[in-house]
Amino acid sequence: MLDLRPSDAQFAPNLNHGRDQGCKSGPAVRHDSEDLMAKSNVIQIRLVSSADTGYFYVTKKNARAQTGKLELKKYDPVARKHVVFREAKIK
Repeated sequence: MLDLRPSDAQFAPNLNHGRDQGCKSGPAVRHDSEDLMAKSNVIQIRLVSSADTGYFYVTKKNARAQTGKLELKKYDPVARKHVVFREAKIK
């Protein structure tokens, strides 16, 4: 008797999705334009209170435009007054 039913291999799900066939599309592909992009001139800095309360702000500055240390007068909620905040590196 002739068997006309389809085999199980015809309806089995393909879980490889082309991986074994050398498919190059997917997250592993890197573009050359990523290597050609310039670094950002903006860096994050920490503004530490001169009142020695330990309070600080985190902000950004353009490293090329402002080469000196940044000093701003801002509000210190621990000291409850405006004090000078000086730039320090983020640890």
